[in-house]
Amino acid sequence: MSSVSRVAAARAVSALIASTTTRACAATPSPYHRAHTRSVVVSVNARRRGDGIKTRAGNELGRERAADLASGSDFGRGDESDDPLVHMGRVNKSALKRIAQDQRALAVALLGLPKSQVTQMRRFLPEDVVELTLQGAQITRKKRVAFKRHEGALARRLRALNDGERDALAAAIQQIQTGTSGAINPNVENTATSWRNMLLKGSEDDALAARDEIFAALDSRDVWSFTRQELMRAVSDATTENAIREEQIALFKSAVDEEMKLLSIGIEDEESLNQTRAYAANTLKNRKGSGFDKEPSVTKSRALLKLLRIVAEAAV
Repeated sequence: MSSVSRVAAARAVSALIASTTTRACAATPSPYHRAHTRSVVVSVNARRRGDGIKTRAGNELGRERAADLASGSDFGRGDESDDPLVHMGRVNKSALKRIAQDQRALAVALLGLPKSQVTQMRRFLPEDVVELTLQGAQITRKKRVAFKRHEGALARRLRALNDGERDALAAAIQQIQTGTSGAINPNVENTATSWRNMLLKGSEDDALAARDEIFAALDSRDVWSFTRQELMRAVSDATTENAIREEQIALFKSAVDEEMKLLSIGIEDEESLNQTRAYAANTLKNRKGSGFDKEPSVTKSRALLKLLRIVAEAAV
């Protein structure tokens, strides 16, 4: 064999050994990579479950647990083989990056919400997350560096939320952005409105039938945010307010009729009469001292409807 052939053969053997070693290294991670992988995976999954590692001592415990898992002979098998955070025995950095980007986007959306919407999230978000969000709302967008710094701090805090809290937050933000937040069930709204009309504007039989339906719905639940006495007091207040309102409306119509006696002289066209009547009504409303410059109150009626909606949710 010539010297050239020997050199070519040696190079071929070296290339074969190098490729075999590379594949072996890729298929069999080193103990360091095993421990590092399990440390990251255990930490991220712990945060997603809700028992996140939030302190330095917790991180040390996480590393010890990761080392125990990595030293076992079953590393890379079972649930670890299906873990999206692990790829070929190593940390899937792309998956971690996607999680971080999602949390960053969640923080951006949260900081863009009105304060009133953020405060309502106290029922499912930790208090410190709500306070951190409200603090960020006070930073003007002109202070770009400060706002970005606060945005990052909120994103880091959101990483400690468990799956339930994060899903509830994402759903609430989506409802607010799509305009469906606080939407009322049409059946509930129709039932509550029907009860109010029967109580305030219906006959005695209608009012009695509405009370029977309301009390039947109240019996279906043991705990309510109000008592029956408070509900009946709201009915009484709304009834009184409605009577006063109807009286004011009747007086207003009579005043408009008096104005029309002069304004309608010589007008026979129906459309012109309607326009003239609208002009007379607006004139009375804008005239100071006429007593019609304020709309009749409907505060008590709205308060009653709010209570009836709560009852209707149990009846529908």
